Amino acid sequence: FENDRRPDAYPRLVDQLLASPHYGERWGRYWLDVARYADTRGYLAGGEERRYAFSYTYRDYVVRAFNEDKPYDQFLIEQIAADRLPLGEDKEALAAEGFLTLGRRFLNNQNDIIDDRIDVVTRGTLGLTVTCARCHDHKFDPISTRDYYALHGVFASSEEPGELPLLEPLTNSPAYEDYLKAKAKIEKEIGEFEDQEIAKFRADLRQNVGDYLLATHDVAELADQSKFDEFSGEHKVLPAVLRRWMADLEQREKNPDPVFGPWFELVKLDGPGFATNTKPVLTRLTADPAGVNPIVAKAIGERAPESLKQVAEVYTRLFQQIDDEWKTNLTTATTEKKSAPTALSDPNHEALRQLLYADNAPANLPDAEVRKVHARRLREGAAPLRNKIDALSWTHPGVPLRAMALVDRPEPHDSPVFLRGNPNNPGVKVPRRFLEVLS
Repeated sequence: FENDRRPDAYPRLVDQLLASPHYGERWGRYWLDVARYADTRGYLAGGEERRYAFSYTYRDYVVRAFNEDKPYDQFLIEQIAADRLPLGEDKEALAAEGFLTLGRRFLNNQNDIIDDRIDVVTRGTLGLTVTCARCHDHKFDPISTRDYYALHGVFASSEEPGELPLLEPLTNSPAYEDYLKAKAKIEKEIGEFEDQEIAKFRADLRQNVGDYLLATHDVAELADQSKFDEFSGEHKVLPAVLRRWMADLEQREKNPDPVFGPWFELVKLDGPGFATNTKPVLTRLTADPAGVNPIVAKAIGERAPESLKQVAEVYTRLFQQIDDEWKTNLTTATTEKKSAPTALSDPNHEALRQLLYADNAPANLPDAEVRKVHARRLREGAAPLRNKIDALSWTHPGVPLRAMALVDRPEPHDSPVFLRGNPNNPGVKVPRRFLEVLS
């Protein structure tokens, strides 16, 4: 350049530098700082993958926008609302919404995530610290808590799609086929893990019938039913399962019940002098157990329990024995390569087994309900396997490019003002809108 004596030497140099791909890399970094760009989510509990699988697609979008001299207004619109634009076949602009989604995840606290998104939009593009109004009207700028929660409603009505949108059409290739196989293998492992966990969860419920029987009695005496969940935690039972047992026993008590009839009788005698008051019932169960499952009658009558807790323990052991008998039969059938049994041979034993394995049995939760009740264990246990799928998106050459996009929820809603910023103290709802002072 110093030796170039042509009169247009300077504009030639400028054009040369502007044409370099490194121009977008150099200046795009400034915007990536405004957008608080990161490849990771910050601290997360439960062993979740900290890397964003497709964060680089936003980085590349920003670099490309500088190199292509994209108009600033279009640059902003794409980053805030690319999913609402008529993009046609070219979905490249969807990558721009990494501007909203690539912030920290605050242990998946949704209100903190929304606060971060409000902040990047307002402080990043307007120079206004709108998030000051999360707890109180802004002390210096004309931003109210109503303004903040109007924007909160916008972001609370948005979500990241379960499957991130593609940035380019899928094309079959050896690399892509290999990626699909590697992903399918991990997904199969996740399914197998979840099936094992669900089976183990149900098995544990079948081993603790007495705990739930006793809890159904004790919870009825709870003065404040709003403390139901707290009660369940103290008694080491699951609220959803306890409710199933309560509903099941309520129906059974309306008619003579061969299995739980003795329980219903003994519950009525609970209190001081239990051991003395129950002797006539126990004598009858031993001498003339008419209408009662003989296995139950024998187990309770012979032990002479001195408290309702001991009666519950008898039921626990009884159901454990039945469950062990059933599992032994299944194992034997597998070992001897016979067809799996469908019932226990003794009808009295089978009646007890049905209370553990029938479709409507309180200890036999449907898969969907187990997934809800046991969600944390399923999520955290499968995290290392899901992390492998995310790792494929970083390392596999056949992975299709996807956008870190944000889309509208099917049913958007307005947010209430959280008084003093406390989500447990909601105030009046605010319609979704932009800042009043700028509208």
